[in-house]
Amino acid sequence: MRKAIMFFLVASIVLALGSCTKDAPNQGGSNPFYIPGGSIDPGPDPDPTLGSPVGDVPLTFTKKVIIEKMTGEWCGACPGGGNTIDAIVAANPGKVYAASWQMSNGDPFQIPESQAWRSHISAGAGLSGFSFPSASISRATSITASYADAALDKIGQPNNNWATQTNAELAKTADCGLALVTSEKDDKVNVDVYVGYNNPITTPNTRVTIYLIEDKVPESTVGAQAGAADGYLHPHMIRDVLTADLGNPIDLNTKSATNYAKIEIKDFDIAGKYHDKSNLYILAFVNQNEAEAKELSVLNVQEVHLGETKKFD
Repeated sequence: MRKAIMFFLVASIVLALGSCTKDAPNQGGSNPFYIPGGSIDPGPDPDPTLGSPVGDVPLTFTKKVIIEKMTGEWCGACPGGGNTIDAIVAANPGKVYAASWQMSNGDPFQIPESQAWRSHISAGAGLSGFSFPSASISRATSITASYADAALDKIGQPNNNWATQTNAELAKTADCGLALVTSEKDDKVNVDVYVGYNNPITTPNTRVTIYLIEDKVPESTVGAQAGAADGYLHPHMIRDVLTADLGNPIDLNTKSATNYAKIEIKDFDIAGKYHDKSNLYILAFVNQNEAEAKELSVLNVQEVHLGETKKFD
């Protein structure tokens, strides 16, 4: 009897084991790691491939203009010229940028690069002097008769040559565009300039020039700006040039796999070169460097507040 009972117990255990399966009973709910289609969500890519911080190069580019003005605190007519430029900029938001060169007569804000620029935009024109204020509109050849072959124009009131030249430049097609990535820490500035283009650009001697611009700069002393009330604030002042005076060479004649060429400025020291850091901008443009002013041009321009990024447009 005892043997029969033992046999029955062993047989029951064997049958129980034999009836187990690998499938659990259906308890409802859902698997949080299941993705329809049978794959398992691996989570974030531990080493993602990042694209360009400025986005893809577009098929077309917005044409932009730079107005470079000659000015000075001693110049009584210059504040009025600044107002004229501000009106042109306001009429073309995001398309026209201004940069003011302080120079001549011991102007306290003059920087060494101003003389290289002045010679550049008048080379070969036979000019012995200039009217202040005058301005270069994307370094296009002058439409002021007395400035023939220069890349500079008088304001020409009431027929405003600056506005006329600006409109003519804006009507041109842009073969390239710029995007900017900027940062600053402890007065050290980094700038990456991307120049996008979809077809090789055959314009010779192309350069990238980068300005440090400060807006709303107070007078050197109260009442120093002739032709303006006390407390005048200088607009769009060029504080420094981050590249060579007339730009760093860039090759746009070779088709790039990324459709852009890049210039990097690292740890550029701006200590002592500004009044208010919050009013600093980076202005970059592609320009043509030639021996005579009548052969100059600016292909396109871009500006961004220091510490920010500006994508292609």
